[in-house]
Amino acid sequence: MKGLYCGGALAALAAASAASAQTAPLAEPQAKAGLPADVIADIVVTARKREENLQETPIAISAFGNETLEARGATRVDAIAGSTPNLTLSNSPGFGAQSSPAIYVRGIGQKDFSPFTEPGVGLYLDGVYIARSVGGLLDLVDIDRVEVLRGPQGTLFGRNTIGGAVSITSRQPDFDHISGSAALTIGNYRRRDFKASLNLPLTDSLAVTLSGATINRDGNVRRSDGRDLGNEQRLVGRFALRWKASSRMTLNWSVDGTRVREHGPAFRLTGIDYRSRIFNPDNLPLALTAGGTPLPPGVAFGTPQNGMVHVIAPPDGAFPPAVVAATGGYRSTLNFPVIDLNGSAPGGQIYPSQSGDAPTDNFALLNNYVATFLGGQPCLSPPNGSALYDPSGDPANGACYNNQYVTRTNQGTGADFSRIDIWGTALNIDLELSDSIDLKSISAYRKLKSASDRDGDHSPLEIVRYGNDPVDQEQVSQEVQLLGSAFGDRLKWIFGAYYFRETGVNLNQVSFTPLSFEVGGYFRNTSIAGFGQLTFDITDRLSLTPGLRWTRDRKFYDATAGGIIANRIGIVDPRTQYPGGLPACGVLNPSVVCPLGPTKGTAFAPGQLVQQGQASTQYSDLTPMVNLAYKAADGLLLYSSYSEGFKGGGFTHRTLPLPILPGGIPSFDPETVKVYEAGFKLDAFGRRLRLNAAFFNTDYSNLQIQVFVGPAPQIKNVGSARIRGLELEASLAPGGGWRLEGGLGYLDARYTSLDAALVNGGLTRNAVTLSSKFEQVPDWSINASLSKSMSIGDVELTPRVDWSYRSKVYFDSINTQAIAQPAYSLVNASLTAASLSDGWTFSAQITNLFDKAYYNSGVFNETFGVQENLIGRSREWSITLKKLF
Repeated sequence: MKGLYCGGALAALAAASAASAQTAPLAEPQAKAGLPADVIADIVVTARKREENLQETPIAISAFGNETLEARGATRVDAIAGSTPNLTLSNSPGFGAQSSPAIYVRGIGQKDFSPFTEPGVGLYLDGVYIARSVGGLLDLVDIDRVEVLRGPQGTLFGRNTIGGAVSITSRQPDFDHISGSAALTIGNYRRRDFKASLNLPLTDSLAVTLSGATINRDGNVRRSDGRDLGNEQRLVGRFALRWKASSRMTLNWSVDGTRVREHGPAFRLTGIDYRSRIFNPDNLPLALTAGGTPLPPGVAFGTPQNGMVHVIAPPDGAFPPAVVAATGGYRSTLNFPVIDLNGSAPGGQIYPSQSGDAPTDNFALLNNYVATFLGGQPCLSPPNGSALYDPSGDPANGACYNNQYVTRTNQGTGADFSRIDIWGTALNIDLELSDSIDLKSISAYRKLKSASDRDGDHSPLEIVRYGNDPVDQEQVSQEVQLLGSAFGDRLKWIFGAYYFRETGVNLNQVSFTPLSFEVGGYFRNTSIAGFGQLTFDITDRLSLTPGLRWTRDRKFYDATAGGIIANRIGIVDPRTQYPGGLPACGVLNPSVVCPLGPTKGTAFAPGQLVQQGQASTQYSDLTPMVNLAYKAADGLLLYSSYSEGFKGGGFTHRTLPLPILPGGIPSFDPETVKVYEAGFKLDAFGRRLRLNAAFFNTDYSNLQIQVFVGPAPQIKNVGSARIRGLELEASLAPGGGWRLEGGLGYLDARYTSLDAALVNGGLTRNAVTLSSKFEQVPDWSINASLSKSMSIGDVELTPRVDWSYRSKVYFDSINTQAIAQPAYSLVNASLTAASLSDGWTFSAQITNLFDKAYYNSGVFNETFGVQENLIGRSREWSITLKKLF
């Protein structure tokens, strides 16, 4: 791969033998030394692969220059979410490491960090696509601007941008003079950040920039063993070289690296779900009947009677190795697991379902079931009017998983860490072939290596542990763009080609109450594309822009993981018990006692592979776009557009309870969107008022969402949807140093059809329905900020207040209320004092001013029974001293 990268770079250099480059675009600052201008400044963006004024670019864009980001106290890319309509960009590690962003734009995205699935919003650093979300919460060190492009960007940016794209542009070296900056930030939670950059011209045509940062902060959730979760401990560095090789050619070469050594994410146990479809789907109190006393006549096992559910203990306290059968909604009768703790049933008979089925569909309850019947702990309590499965949380019952662990302190004892190492290098060559034609080459190589471990039940027990989840990935990409103009600049065009390849290994090791196993393996993905886009000025005011991109993806997966590691309770594959299929007995037919199967022994023996074999897939797609823009008046741009996009498919590597036979590795197909959009951009009152708006309708097909098949979170294509919405962004500069900014986003996202067999699957009590809300996406996102700049001698003093609001958010596709985040607002405040003569800036900031408690994300798998939430940070203060030179 490294050789391929070098070959691509050398080939581009050879092609660029004698030419000159257009310089790297720089956004005009909205302020100098912290002082807002009395007019709203222009911002230059490159959303269409060339420099354009934001207000003259007929697509929905939010752009943030470096000064704006510093004024908002933004240190990481997710900080822009509160200021961008219809953008969700949060740390949503779910089952894995920290620094794994879930990015959603206009309701479309992906929260799964697995390299076997693709994001729905593209993340770009200096034009280079970052394929994997692990480590994707990039620190904003020595950057020029961040652009958020809303809507599919399938023509110029390609696959996996069906929701939009987040493009980060670094500050490039300049040849003028030595310059730099240094900033020190301290705050509570032992925050201590240091950032520095140095621009060094070596000659009139050669300059370098060195920048780096160390970022440190304690976590906001404390474990009982003293470890803090959600902490920050990162090192970031970047080297950039710019060489103006001739009057027509410029080369920009960069190397960046990030090192993360953090504890696990700031999750806390917020509840336990004890329901079991096997004998207690309605969460009723339990009645334990000793000695195997039969149920009353006509009462089947697991049915409510007198407001409770009966579980009959076996004679002499023996553990019942009964056939575990759920109601008929399971995928097939061959999927019913069997508990076989003793190896053989007393008297040669398997206990019938109505005499004590083990709740293998809820591992929290299964733990308590085993502790009760085998360990003598009273984890399954008789009804006492309110008690259910000993929820009182008595610490004396150490083997019981109950409310004793639902506290503000995380009670986990397992490993909790996140280690990430990333480095990348890119070579950009800008070449002026003639006065009207430019050639641009972007060659890049990136390497990711991460490992994480997380105690998912937040207790000393092992209900669920997401352990040893390494990702080792590298990618190489080459893009060539040919840009030009004709007919006196009435026609602007761009044609290009793109190549991408990544390889890697991802192994997921998970431990549950009954089993420990490892899944995953080697992956290889390649993508090639060709694209073109034209903008033709039909008149001085009317322009038409058509575009088209062809993409072909190939994916390969080799299941090489270790399979079953341990079978602690004795889970048996019923295919070894009943090769011809499970008889209609037990819960399926309570009147028939389930017979002993012809064979004994487990199909989940240590060393057995959960997945076997290899799988590959290939698909291609055309993504067109057409845009019509009209300059209705000076400062007023109207536009409408139609665009399409697609997100790549992938493979399901998380599979349980049954092994996947060779050649049977499940996969999912690409998803597609068709978007109709209209909008306007307005500058009025001498550029003191800016108002941009967009209205859109999205036809969303073949949706990929995360659903649970037993304990396994899997991506499946589930149907179609439509998303309607609007976005408004406004900025007002009335004079006197006052600045008012705000934004509003609204989404009406609804499923229009669902594949019930895939969504429900019979494996969950809850399911996605046509009335379900999209996960991770609020209906309303609103923000506003107010600042006032005033002069006091040589110092410009700027107080600022930022407010953001998000309506209710569900964190999973089945809309689990217990982990949802109700509507909430956050307020940040800052005060900046900037010296206009010597480059010193002092700022003080308070985030979450009113100490609002909120969740950043949540995880619930009903097979685990664990409800957990990622806790948002409480009120924090910091002060920053910065020196420009």
